[in-house]
Amino acid sequence: CPECLAEIRHQAERRCGYAFTNCTRCGPRFTIILDLPYDRPRTVMDRFPLCPECRREYSDPGDRRFHAQPIACPACGPRLSIPIVAATAALRGGAIVALKGIGGYQLLCDARDRQAVLRLRECKAREWKPLAVMVPTLEMLLGYAHVSAEEKRVLESTAAPIVLLRARAGAGLAEAVTGGSPWLGAMLPYSPLHHLLLTQFDGPLVATSGNLSDEPIVTSVEQAHERLAGVADLFVDHDRPIARPCDDSVARVVLGRESLLR
Repeated sequence: CPECLAEIRHQAERRCGYAFTNCTRCGPRFTIILDLPYDRPRTVMDRFPLCPECRREYSDPGDRRFHAQPIACPACGPRLSIPIVAATAALRGGAIVALKGIGGYQLLCDARDRQAVLRLRECKAREWKPLAVMVPTLEMLLGYAHVSAEEKRVLESTAAPIVLLRARAGAGLAEAVTGGSPWLGAMLPYSPLHHLLLTQFDGPLVATSGNLSDEPIVTSVEQAHERLAGVADLFVDHDRPIARPCDDSVARVVLGRESLLR
């Protein structure tokens, strides 16, 4: 949400730069629930005891984190296996990075790097199907695709799906991203981790599901290091378990109305 996004960008905030910031208005739900009713002891967050400050926020009816079940901070919450700056440096060097997100792993590479994109296609055994791209801002995305008012609304919605857009020819993306299709599947960052990574990278990233062709998306650290070992050069893991997989949705605007494809 806008408030959490402002927090992770503000040096004076205790959650500045924290990739798992959330409140009652945003953050993971479906992917962390183990049982109902939805309460912290019935989620994967039960393994992270709250620090005194998070406990105060969680218990205060006047706080926007009142009963926010995934509440966390750098002192008591989940942690990344490596710093975001290391992942950014690897991506700039042409690496393929496996990133553990909210509902599973994603495979990332610089969408402008022809060799990196071709290598990702080869390793993932995805010969022709277009690859989705994540772009830091809508303003940058306008340089790569045509975006209507309704497509803008869908891109910026809380669902934050991949949206099929008319690609701009010769805009700077590697041709292998779209596989020759006139359509570009694009999305904006939707989690603190994505916002932090894309802000540092400051460019378009291929962001495709973390799996081999025709296999389900990988959700656990152990699975990722086993099944994606021949694809990823670097793994960005974290210790918040994923209770159930959830891939990115795909939408398209047809005759001025949103149509959900996945």
